[in-house]
Amino acid sequence: MEKTLNKILFICLPSTLDVFKESKISVVVPLIPLISLAQLSAVSREAGYNPYVLDLSVKKKESVKERIITAIKDINPEYCGITFTTPLSEEAESIAKFIKTVNPGIKIISGGAHSTIMPLEVLKGSFDIAVIGEGEITLKEILQRKPLKNIKGIAYKINSEIKLNPPRELVKDLDSLPMPDYSVFNIKDYHTPRVNCRKNPVAAMETSRGCVYGCVYCNKKVFGRIFRMKSVKRTVDEMEHILRFGFNEIHIWDDGFSTNLERAKEICREILRRRLDITWNIYNGIRVDRIDKELLVLLKKSGCYRVSIGVESGNQTILDRINKGTKLEDIKRVFKLANEVGIETIAFCMIGLPDETEETMQQTIDLVLEIKPTLSKLSILMPLPGTPIFEEWSKSGNIISKHWPDYVFHLPGKVYNHPNLSWETINKYYALFYKRVMLNPEFLFKRFARDIKNGELFIDGYYFLKTLKWGW
Repeated sequence: MEKTLNKILFICLPSTLDVFKESKISVVVPLIPLISLAQLSAVSREAGYNPYVLDLSVKKKESVKERIITAIKDINPEYCGITFTTPLSEEAESIAKFIKTVNPGIKIISGGAHSTIMPLEVLKGSFDIAVIGEGEITLKEILQRKPLKNIKGIAYKINSEIKLNPPRELVKDLDSLPMPDYSVFNIKDYHTPRVNCRKNPVAAMETSRGCVYGCVYCNKKVFGRIFRMKSVKRTVDEMEHILRFGFNEIHIWDDGFSTNLERAKEICREILRRRLDITWNIYNGIRVDRIDKELLVLLKKSGCYRVSIGVESGNQTILDRINKGTKLEDIKRVFKLANEVGIETIAFCMIGLPDETEETMQQTIDLVLEIKPTLSKLSILMPLPGTPIFEEWSKSGNIISKHWPDYVFHLPGKVYNHPNLSWETINKYYALFYKRVMLNPEFLFKRFARDIKNGELFIDGYYFLKTLKWGW
């Protein structure tokens, strides 16, 4: 097969969304283009390559293998890039291995959190290069044919021998990165359930990287603990850029959109100055100590209709134990303000946290009933590799499996034994949370009134019925 030297194929794995498939939130998980692939596609163009994306999470009539064969034969790429998290590492390897059977000459690059944490493990299989940390500059140097031994932030194979290079510095100026390239996606293939959006199709966006805080369940290996921001101008320019691809809504996926509170407000003001008609949503949870009433008012005025907020626990001792650094009084203050301003909220909560007891899990339920968010999401702690709690519980013997496909959210019972609680008890409170919060008469009445006002009664009823198979 004649090799074309200026093409790269990025692959999104079939099971990208399956980490939630057995949970109560499975019916509201969004199917949207991966921002990482849009960003890397833009970088590839800068390096003189034509990028293509094969998104195997989008369901088609053809089998996964048939789609891979067709794509490789049609595109004939020099490189394939696959980004993945820990639960998908085995699937990523199986896809890479199959690609080698179709065309053994293709160089396969891995990226993402798992490659950053365990690059040597990844390279024991079919991958040729593992990108460690942020990938934009690293990928550009690979595509520009810089000698692999001189590229920071990679591990690679030479004649079956694995080499590990020094780490790469974080990108200091995020404005220097190219605008994400969404032309590589067929956006008509993507749909976000209406519970999670107002206007399809939806695009993800980042306005900053890094989180300065140290929660024990978070992996900071890729973006680090230094908060780096795109400028206000670049941020709003990028919003306009994304909308031009045909997206009707933008979700912000930052680790901490309002870490710099004044910058967050200025983004809203810039949207208003430009009179930009935009529907947006802060999809990742922001901290209660980085929210005030002025921000909430500006968010709503600028078209942001919903803010996700990291609550985690209703017990202050647990919040301190997980290094959250927030106070219960701030949680209550922020939700009261949001309800006064009239902006929707999602409360992100967790159970099964270190030192958790039945009493503290009940306090989390009680807190959510008190603060009255628009919606609530509860997770069971997953101690992913690269997090402080994974290291702590590995040393104490509580991690009982390193079979990475078992590391799926909401079903962590195969992975670890909780020091204080049985899985029967944790699962009981997981079910109790959704039963008490989502079937609470006050919540149902408010939701009914909201649905009548917004014309979404049938939409909410549809998604409620889809959750019944998980039990209430």
